[in-house]
Amino acid sequence: MVALTGTGTALKRRGKPVVKDQTSDILLGGRARFDDRISIYRLTEEGIPLTAIIKFVSSVPMLKDEQVLAKIIGLSERTLHRRLKTPDEPLNPEQSARAVRFAQVLAKAQEVFGSSEQAQDWMAKPVMGLDGHKPVELLTNPIGFELVDEFLTRLEYGVYQ
Repeated sequence: MVALTGTGTALKRRGKPVVKDQTSDILLGGRARFDDRISIYRLTEEGIPLTAIIKFVSSVPMLKDEQVLAKIIGLSERTLHRRLKTPDEPLNPEQSARAVRFAQVLAKAQEVFGSSEQAQDWMAKPVMGLDGHKPVELLTNPIGFELVDEFLTRLEYGVYQ
């Protein structure tokens, strides 16, 4: 949990303190940053090792539910259990990209809400602006990721409709 919240809040965006983003470091192992798209592309093509996903999951309480984790990376629970037996094996590019997109949305939510705890709380509750869906439930495909990301941008700028 501590790794996600970071310690630096000196930066301010639109008058709000910005939480230091260490989410990318946890998931990407310092090999890329979320704002370096080509490095993220290369990393996802190689496949993010399951060990990195496990480390990331251990820092995000909402992901301790295996059903949520399996949906986010696009595996069945049974396949996830099987894959956990070989944690050094990388995910395929699609699964790696899904994990990165989730981490990016979580980092953006942390920025908007000011803390990891508040971001995770928001992602786990129904949101009227998302037609009553929980944001985490929408993160199972690219359209859902866009919906949540766009809604966070609207919240960030104070546009609620």
